Amino acid sequence: MLNLKGIILSILITLLPICFNNSYAAKTPRDIKHIDDSVIVSRIYRAYLINKSPNPLRIKIKSKNGVVTLTGKVKNDKNYIAAIKIAKSIDGVSTVNAEQLNITKVEKLSKDLAITSNIETELVRNNIFDIKDIKFTTIDISTKNGIVSLTGTVCNLKKKNHIIETANKTPGVKHVDTSRLEIHADMT
Repeated sequence: MLNLKGIILSILITLLPICFNNSYAAKTPRDIKHIDDSVIVSRIYRAYLINKSPNPLRIKIKSKNGVVTLTGKVKNDKNYIAAIKIAKSIDGVSTVNAEQLNITKVEKLSKDLAITSNIETELVRNNIFDIKDIKFTTIDISTKNGIVSLTGTVCNLKKKNHIIETANKTPGVKHVDTSRLEIHADMT
């Protein structure tokens, strides 16, 4: 159950874009080519509140020209990944810097887990999979010591190459192993 601060924050976040720039109120995010930084911050806070994880009261969000910086504390690596994924999913966000977002518990997010998360997020963000492909396509992405392993099936070479390219351009990736990424043309 949300406490009073949470309710007030929710109301403020909802009203913020309307108060500062009413022109965005009637448009969907897809209609807007450049989204004001205050609107981006508001949408990220709102998404955190809706998802109930991470705690939006413990994270400070700044945005400048679509580059989002997250600072503060989260309680575990799951919330750390959620904070980054949610921020990246917001229209208008080009990059998320979470170098100053700290995990309060002893468990620390491994670089490999962050690499895997970044690849998965980018693939979803780029809409690599059409709706019909999700049902039949199973891709497992794992990372160990900067080496990304892609396992599963895709419907064509174009999709396979796009997945490989996305993995290769992800910061921290040393090598991409595609020996278990197969193409099944009958999937289409």
